[in-house]
Amino acid sequence: MKAFGPGPRGGLTALDAPATAPRHARLLRTKPFLRRLYESYYAELLAAATQAASGPWLEVGSGSGFFAELAPGLLTLDCRRGTTATLRGSALALPFATGSLGFVGALDVVHHLQDPLAFLQEVQRVLRPGGVACFIEPYISLLSTPIYHGLHHEPCDPRRPDWRLPPGGPLSGADLALAWVLFVRDRATLTARLPGLELLTVRPHTYLLYLLSGGLRTSLGPPGPLFPLLQELEQRLPRAWAPRLASMMTVTWRRLPGPAASRP
Repeated sequence: MKAFGPGPRGGLTALDAPATAPRHARLLRTKPFLRRLYESYYAELLAAATQAASGPWLEVGSGSGFFAELAPGLLTLDCRRGTTATLRGSALALPFATGSLGFVGALDVVHHLQDPLAFLQEVQRVLRPGGVACFIEPYISLLSTPIYHGLHHEPCDPRRPDWRLPPGGPLSGADLALAWVLFVRDRATLTARLPGLELLTVRPHTYLLYLLSGGLRTSLGPPGPLFPLLQELEQRLPRAWAPRLASMMTVTWRRLPGPAASRP
């Protein structure tokens, strides 16, 4: 879960403490504007899941969120203590058999992973043919770049030379540009490394809605009824503007037919 706002680097470890997850859960559920924003993201994940092959659905890095409340039967996985996930484990070694899942979704997770390629290879392994994966992640644009640099505690390096993060905590370790580097800048190289997955969509969206929500750093935020009005305003803007204005993106993959590689 993201949290806008400047903060000293030395204080970032508090993000990884078990007490942080319940606090974030409370904010997500009690801030009306923020809750509606997350409901819109979960609606995207749910729409992708309903297009998937039959089989269990999994949310990775479920953290403090409430996707499971909207998708009965959803399996949830998180590595942190203090969350309500049904399973504890690493995104880099998913505790599922090869070809056993119909859907894998994640919100604001990929840019926190020390080795996101290993995660995507695990997604490729556990999805059955026709299964779908959907990730919602920060997007780097002309508008979002100064916002991320000036108003967010996480680093943002669109020029980073590789796909790996240095060791860090599950929340405090991050690079806001990492998913954009993977899915946009280095898309051709990435897809060649994932022959069992077909990249379906990379859709930029969300211009200023998260910034206006106040995120998870404060209990203050706009009234909930304002959200659909501002969301409609964003959606009425020309789609051609999205790559310049977006701060988030939805990335969707489909598992291709053929055998999946077993875990080494």
